[in-house]
Amino acid sequence: MKASKYIMLIGVMLFNLAGYGQIEAQPLGYYKDALMFSQTSSAYGSSARVQGFGGASVSLGGDISVAGINPAGIGFFNRSVFSVTPGMNFHSTDASYLTSDVTSIRNNFNIANIGVVLNNTVGDIVNTKFKGGSFAISLHRINDFNNTIRYQGRNDNNSVIDAFIEEAGTQNPNDLGDQAYSAYINYLINPVYNGNNQIVGYDAFTYGYPLQTETIVTTGGQYQLNLAWGGNYNDRVYFGGGLGIQTVSYSRVRRFLEDQYQPFDSLNSTRINDELNINGSGINATFGVIVRPINRLTIGLSYVTPTFYALNDEYSFVHDTRWNGAEVIEDGETVVLNDLNYTSDISISNYTLRSPSRLSLGTSLFFGKLGLITGDVELVNYTSAHLQSNDFNTNGDNDFIDDNFRSAINYRFGAEARLESFRFRAGYSFIGDPYEGSDYSSGKRNISGGIGFRKADYFIEAAYVQSKFNTLYQPYTISVDQPVADIVNRNSSFLLTVGFNF
Repeated sequence: MKASKYIMLIGVMLFNLAGYGQIEAQPLGYYKDALMFSQTSSAYGSSARVQGFGGASVSLGGDISVAGINPAGIGFFNRSVFSVTPGMNFHSTDASYLTSDVTSIRNNFNIANIGVVLNNTVGDIVNTKFKGGSFAISLHRINDFNNTIRYQGRNDNNSVIDAFIEEAGTQNPNDLGDQAYSAYINYLINPVYNGNNQIVGYDAFTYGYPLQTETIVTTGGQYQLNLAWGGNYNDRVYFGGGLGIQTVSYSRVRRFLEDQYQPFDSLNSTRINDELNINGSGINATFGVIVRPINRLTIGLSYVTPTFYALNDEYSFVHDTRWNGAEVIEDGETVVLNDLNYTSDISISNYTLRSPSRLSLGTSLFFGKLGLITGDVELVNYTSAHLQSNDFNTNGDNDFIDDNFRSAINYRFGAEARLESFRFRAGYSFIGDPYEGSDYSSGKRNISGGIGFRKADYFIEAAYVQSKFNTLYQPYTISVDQPVADIVNRNSSFLLTVGFNF
């Protein structure tokens, strides 16, 4: 049952299903992959300098971060540079589920970026308008999947068993999807027959309402290797292009538990542990230009093509149920239920994803040795994401993308004050909501600050970034009294860039 990997215990994030009508092919959940891998940002893997600006860098040059944002900025370099940016991320989630609140914390160390710029410009002594250019090789982290979410609450309305019953419908037990079949094997659901020996539905062996607990641990990230060149024409026009080669590594482990049923129930607990691993690679290109109409002003424009991914995922789950010696009659025999188990096959799927392109416009205003202000606007059309596979039908997921995603506008602003060799920075960014018609905002807000120290042969930069965004998560899908966890995500990052000019 490859295509059912998301059907049952499904984390539905950031959208409102109201009004989502019947379609010929139902989404299988791969639209979530499309969104997750499309919400990349070179600002994740920027230097501490650019992070201090809130990620704004389309019209800035002289920083290795711009290799994957606007390679025209590579044309600003007049010396070769090596730099590396390690960072610490601190993730916390506050999950409100039914009447309970749970906080989870997760920290991780990473290398935000590392790279080298090789300069090949001509000096001012040469009388030519074309000043040459520079070539950059850099590795940037463009997405971070490390997080832990945990929620818990007593559900007085339904159980995951009710969702299994709805999924089973009137199907023969041998025709059930993997997870409904696991409930049948664990004696959680039982077919109900009419007088003609036809299945008219399923019933539960237990009727109590449980305490529900789930822990979701995700790890991994996306990285992009940039090969970029930027040129300089008369210190007025800078232009460049680059190739981006991406790697994707995503792992998710979920542990869903129901226990503490009513005293009259003979069911102690049912537990579902599932694991999803996605790996792949992608490729894109970036083109850009920066013009300096006057010495104090730069205007930048960049375009990142769609990224074309080849992805592979593996999914499996284990369903354990503990009974307290319940007795059932099967084929005229009494069966005593205690510990039961179902282990699924490993489902392997291969598919391709075309993520949206990105169009960015930015401007910077310089105040000589006092500092600067800068800002970017970025347009991302999430409806252009597209899935394709020979292993499963992608029509439902592509239709979902067309009907529920939209274009989003991202804003980034920053400022810098200078005092001799020191730099002081502050920034703000807003990442737009990708969902159409949602009354639940999932926009992401980032506030940043930083400090730098620059000398002729080296520089040291530090930055702090704090972000906040909301998500909704539903542990299973049911037609009435859908349980939903409201999650507030808070992330903090400390970054340190060390660079050497040569």
